[in-house]
Amino acid sequence: ERAIVLDNVRVRVSETRMIEGARVVIKGGRITEIGSDVSKPLLSRTIDGAGGTITAGAIANGSQLALDGSRKALPHARAWDGFDRYDSDAIVLALSGGVTTVCLTPSGVAGIVGTASLVRLVRRADGGYGTLLEEDVALCIDLGSESSPLARLRTLGTIQKQFKDAIAYRESLDLYAEDLEEYVKTLEKATDESDSKEKPEENQGGKGEKEGEKKNLGGADAGGTTPAKKDAPDAKKDEPKKPAEPKARPDLEVLLRVIDRELPVRITAHRSADILNAIELAAEYDLELIIEGASEAHLVLDEIVNAEATVILHPALSGEASERGVVRRRAPDLAARLEGAGVPWYFAPGAALHELLPDVLRATRGTARDALGLMTWEASRSLGLGRRAGLIQRGGQADLVLWSGDPVTDPTAHVRQVWIGGKTAFRSDSGGPDSSEEDPKDAGKKAEKKEAL
Repeated sequence: ERAIVLDNVRVRVSETRMIEGARVVIKGGRITEIGSDVSKPLLSRTIDGAGGTITAGAIANGSQLALDGSRKALPHARAWDGFDRYDSDAIVLALSGGVTTVCLTPSGVAGIVGTASLVRLVRRADGGYGTLLEEDVALCIDLGSESSPLARLRTLGTIQKQFKDAIAYRESLDLYAEDLEEYVKTLEKATDESDSKEKPEENQGGKGEKEGEKKNLGGADAGGTTPAKKDAPDAKKDEPKKPAEPKARPDLEVLLRVIDRELPVRITAHRSADILNAIELAAEYDLELIIEGASEAHLVLDEIVNAEATVILHPALSGEASERGVVRRRAPDLAARLEGAGVPWYFAPGAALHELLPDVLRATRGTARDALGLMTWEASRSLGLGRRAGLIQRGGQADLVLWSGDPVTDPTAHVRQVWIGGKTAFRSDSGGPDSSEEDPKDAGKKAEKKEAL
């Protein structure tokens, strides 16, 4: 594979660190060299960055990008199953904002809505976008902060019942396992006793007795009647009854994974009362808690600290949600208050993924957090993507974004090109098509033609 050299670029490593006059070498989907004194590998292909700025690809820590809204909200409903990889308008718009990876969080009616999935927005050879990184990242629950108090209480009651059903389901599985083990032991014991009874009978009597037995097998006695086997045991009556296996419940099995802390739970709760309910639910079942939204988190800050919960902030809501009082008491310095209390917090963008960086820059005002890091390597850590994702470093994933200017200081800077795994995923119209890479639509047409032939 030929190496790709991004030449004549500035590399924005963090909000405070920039490498001027840099060169980035990509091979095998990873960054092999980076710096201002890097030489070009033999037979490499050079792309002139024209003085633009390179950043790591953004990771959206929660989004409904290209999700099918008609799917049912169920505990075992995976976001990946509802991802429309051919929704190129929405996906390309996200790429135009520098987003390369998305944590898809399902949405629906209030309650347990499904599990989140990690998707990398790579262009597919057969057309469309998206490759699955992880199918189950977290269980998503919405307490319905926009609903009436009565509706929210009903939602909470339904969720609590589902968790209780999961516990009861586990108990039934444990009882079945015990009963099945006892059944097998009883069956083996009955078989051994039956074998031991038959052996002495075979050794009794002489040759004439055996011949007489053979003659009378299936025959009648002197009176013409078949002799009754008074002492023969009823095999069916004595055979132990096999226990009935509980019906499989994939919805409750997901909840058991959450109870076992194999999956965290992401609970969307804006109002302080809903946040307290989320904390109580997590405490009852010892869940790994992530609170999403948390518009009134500053009102119950001590409880969040004691619960050791993580908070994922949403952009400030507006419109109907605001008018109904969901964010009526949201503090303008909410992020700073969370940070001051030692609460780990991250940021989940809204629907406009192409405005992710401006949103993060606004969210980090008054805090010591690195806005660029919050949307790249910090998001990667929070989602368990590993140390190679979200960072521009040797050996790191070549998920890179080329901007026309410095996006941290220049609000007019726009995305010119995006690489995911070293392959072009997006190129702005102003930059023209990349002749070295095949368009996914053309690839899809070729695949269809090949299948038709």
